[in-house]
Amino acid sequence: MKNIIVSFAAILLFSASAFSQIEGRVTDTKGNGIPNAYVQASASPTGIIASVAKTDADGHYRMNNLALGRLTLYQESPAASQLSSRADR
Repeated sequence: MKNIIVSFAAILLFSASAFSQIEGRVTDTKGNGIPNAYVQASASPTGIIASVAKTDADGHYRMNNLALGRLTLYQESPAASQLSSRADR
């Protein structure tokens, strides 16, 4: 079972209605990107799925046009165990 790290950055986009973007990289403990991993953002505490992204060949992902609020990020890939983390955006 591999240990993985989900990194993310929340960037607020300012417009008439506020939306945000989350981008990051899924890596193993050696810092290697994990391709084809799924990252899911769910609203906290409701658990409603806000967005799902798949990592590219280097483990990067991006989710756009997310409503402001608290999210829980879940990651799952065939080569690694599931991991979750929380983000305010």
